[in-house]
Amino acid sequence: MEEPKKRRRTRIHRNGRRYRMVRFHGDLCTWLSYRKIQVTGLENIPKDGSVILAPNHSNALMDAMLILRTRKTPTVFGARADLFENPILAKLLTFLKILPMVRRRDGLRNVIKNLDIQEDILEVIGDRVPFCMFAEGTHRAKHSLLPVGKGVFRIAVAAAHNSNTPVFVVPAGMDYSDYFRYEGTSLVQFGEPINVTEFLASHPDAGEAEVYRALTTMLKERLSGLFTYIPDDEDYDAVWAYTKLATAGRRRGALTERLAVNRQAIASVLPADAPGRAEKLSAALDLDRKLHDAGISVLSLAGGGLGRFLLKTLGLLVWLPFQLFFGIWALLQIAPAEYMIKAGIIKDEAFYNSFRYGLYSLGYPLTLILWTLLGTFVFHCGFWLSLVASIVITYLAFPAFYRGLECYRLWVSDLKFLLRKDLREAFRKFKELA
Repeated sequence: MEEPKKRRRTRIHRNGRRYRMVRFHGDLCTWLSYRKIQVTGLENIPKDGSVILAPNHSNALMDAMLILRTRKTPTVFGARADLFENPILAKLLTFLKILPMVRRRDGLRNVIKNLDIQEDILEVIGDRVPFCMFAEGTHRAKHSLLPVGKGVFRIAVAAAHNSNTPVFVVPAGMDYSDYFRYEGTSLVQFGEPINVTEFLASHPDAGEAEVYRALTTMLKERLSGLFTYIPDDEDYDAVWAYTKLATAGRRRGALTERLAVNRQAIASVLPADAPGRAEKLSAALDLDRKLHDAGISVLSLAGGGLGRFLLKTLGLLVWLPFQLFFGIWALLQIAPAEYMIKAGIIKDEAFYNSFRYGLYSLGYPLTLILWTLLGTFVFHCGFWLSLVASIVITYLAFPAFYRGLECYRLWVSDLKFLLRKDLREAFRKFKELA
């Protein structure tokens, strides 16, 4: 009788030279894509066991890129299996240390394929390489949570039963200043880990359904404390409008302080019996809609008066030649992104920044080659000078253009707010109410 063939070990989590080169480029593009990035709680990621990272999922690809950048060592990710149907894309995703995850919506027959993938994941975390799996199963650009699925804990429980080391699920909260505009800020916070091995040992008589229910509830509670969380009910839009308006113009330092300010505002109107809740939410929703219709950003509410506006105008006039320069330099990356967004080819708004980031990072070599050749043969700057200058400017041009574009957008918004005495008065009354 033939012996069963031994299963071939996965090599996906090996840290090869080519991967490190691509990883350096990706991390640099991620860092430059945000005005400010803050990471806290890295000490909560255990070093003495198997680790599964479980972030909320509100900003498509950017969530994964930010999680990846928080640590220099490799991290393996899970992604929906249909992305792997294209053989070329499948090879690229595997190179980037991404494993296919079949969801229940893909059909029960296909879910069986997860058994093989699960073996790969167990090897990855068994070798002390974290595996990142988004607990909600899909992305949604809201300050809330979709139902937390059992998938994370199916893997964690299986690992706990087959490992001599403890298995941890670490919640990670992702908080953004804006989901749809490039060059914002991002806060990544790793929370208190859930020791799945210890939980199973302390609940030996619990049934499978009870175990999963308790663990997913625990994860949701810890996740919701790590970002600007608003329950997804009929009052969500009003509570978020109130939060934006109530915190407008308040000085903030670290992004954790901004989160604390947001959470304080939310807590003041979240209880059903909060004083003046209905009036505050109604006023916030009404003012938020008026500002939106007028094309005025909440950021313009900070004020500063005519003097500050004139100073900002002068600064933007000085910056204008640089804005044009960076726009021309990165045109091969910017133009396709904005065309496909404006034309409605990219239908999901939550993918806007992910798509821009993709063209920034993947289009970098083409822009670099173009300007190196132009510098060498057209402007006669010499090959090495053209190459070095092109390497630096190509990294800077794309994010600098979008950062400048945001400044010009806010200038227009500030001007509109200065000209709308009725909205300034409405905001003053709202602040008195809040």
